[in-house]
Amino acid sequence: MSELTQAKDRLEGLQALQDLTRDFTWLDDEWVLAFRISSGIGQMAYEAFYSTAACGSPLAKVCGQHYRNNKLLDNWPSSLIDTVRVSVRENGTEQAFITFNGRGKTFDSWFAKDNVVSSSWTDLQTQTANYFSIAGHLTTVRPVRRRFFVNHLYNDCPGDQGWLAVLDGQEVCQYAWPRVPANFNVPLILYSKRRNLVTFSSAADVGVADELLILVKFRDVLDCAGACVTTR
Repeated sequence: MSELTQAKDRLEGLQALQDLTRDFTWLDDEWVLAFRISSGIGQMAYEAFYSTAACGSPLAKVCGQHYRNNKLLDNWPSSLIDTVRVSVRENGTEQAFITFNGRGKTFDSWFAKDNVVSSSWTDLQTQTANYFSIAGHLTTVRPVRRRFFVNHLYNDCPGDQGWLAVLDGQEVCQYAWPRVPANFNVPLILYSKRRNLVTFSSAADVGVADELLILVKFRDVLDCAGACVTTR
């Protein structure tokens, strides 16, 4: 590929990125807000992720809906994405995170153990997981609706261990998980407060987050040349 062609491709890639990200909400000048789960607002997080419902303003903390960047999620530019970050927050401060390799992934396939690049949970990449997906664990036989679920193992509720769970419905293990109140407003965001997996029955080790953010970092146009021109 000639230098002229490379320069042309980079300019086209830069224009595509500028067109896509116009009016987006940026955090720390490098991360774009793609989705925000707000705890306890009475709207299921999983359904909101796959719908077009969104807050009028991404900066609004309480608006009766989860924030969804429809332009980004519905036109996911896989060739432009570098990294995706899940940020678990309380009082506006990040308490835990997972970063994923987003290159060449769809708008939901990046959320997988094989794509983990780094995490505040230091054992996340070395421990096994029985669930690691946005869809998580859903069953109608017993009330289980665990989304954005990152779990190590099941052991009859009191011994269940994991890192993250967004509860989109009433929970069969409520009797054994002290951070899950009876008849709570969905969603409830549970996470490990430690730097490793925890047992969900340990109240001291499990936090309840205010929000969960999905953030996107785009590739450097100089790094991807013509590959950045196309979107999904």
